[in-house]
Amino acid sequence: MVGNRENTRGKKPGSESGVALVLAIGVVALLTVVALEFQRFSVLQVAMAANFENSIKALCVARSGVQVALSLIERDGKENTSDSFFDSWGDLEESVGDVKSLFPDVEWELKVTPVNARLNINMLVDNTGKFVPDQKDLWLRILASGKLLIGDAEPEDILNAIKDWIDPDDEPTGFGAEEDYYAGLPSPYHCKNAPLTTTGELLMIKGITPQLYYGDENHIGLKQIVAVYGSGKINLNVAPAALIRVLAPEIDDDMVEELIQYREDPSHRDDLGNPAWYKNVPGWATLELPRNVITVKSKYFEVKSVARVRYSKKVASAVVYRGESVPRIVFWKVK
Repeated sequence: MVGNRENTRGKKPGSESGVALVLAIGVVALLTVVALEFQRFSVLQVAMAANFENSIKALCVARSGVQVALSLIERDGKENTSDSFFDSWGDLEESVGDVKSLFPDVEWELKVTPVNARLNINMLVDNTGKFVPDQKDLWLRILASGKLLIGDAEPEDILNAIKDWIDPDDEPTGFGAEEDYYAGLPSPYHCKNAPLTTTGELLMIKGITPQLYYGDENHIGLKQIVAVYGSGKINLNVAPAALIRVLAPEIDDDMVEELIQYREDPSHRDDLGNPAWYKNVPGWATLELPRNVITVKSKYFEVKSVARVRYSKKVASAVVYRGESVPRIVFWKVK
């Protein structure tokens, strides 16, 4: 009896129940953390699934936009013999209004631009690797116009470097650049000796600086006026002011403004089918633009389709060729 009392006397009252309480609290806390983490993971999975769904929807709408543009370009080719912003591909609000109503939860933008609103730089050089005189004269005026940031470089040197990049030989033209120059750079690469496939390739050519390519708030960049497709002729119906300005030495800013106002007037729409319509513009009657540099038709079109669904955005870009048959895509990119 005495011994049993002594053993009982060594234990504190309630110690066993206290340990059990601590263990129970620990288990509950652990389960709470697990439950919260599971909930967070579930919410994240739902959000990821929703974002994936939105991304797929945006991708499908963006790609569909290119197909809509193909249809508009084909229809326009059957209806008109010239190309201007009055055509179905130019008045997109009217042309695609019904299509937009099919995607009420999608922000969708579609833009179609004739490639020869810009100038095909590849036409600067002919198949034998020599300058095309009319194209060279036009590019010299562009580079010397003060509209681009060429710095201390000479327009002739810049054109020589572009020619050397395109022509098939390894002989430098003037102060141009061939394989030896590019091989000697800190990060060397080959001179292409072939036509450009993208406008961004210009940045690889000697003398083409980022400032010259992109421009700034006061200067246009080559990116805005250069193309790598087309005949080398400028569509006077859609060309930007910077290109119109350099079509002839006599053209000034006031004449450019008059011409743009004329072509934007709906009452002059029928005139735009005649390549000589510019002579109807005040101040242009006595001017003779070279016929091998201007046109009112387009065969290549750039298409940009942008779709946004909440936080997902997809951009489908394409270059479309419209010949005598059904238009076809010659360049395609989705990002």
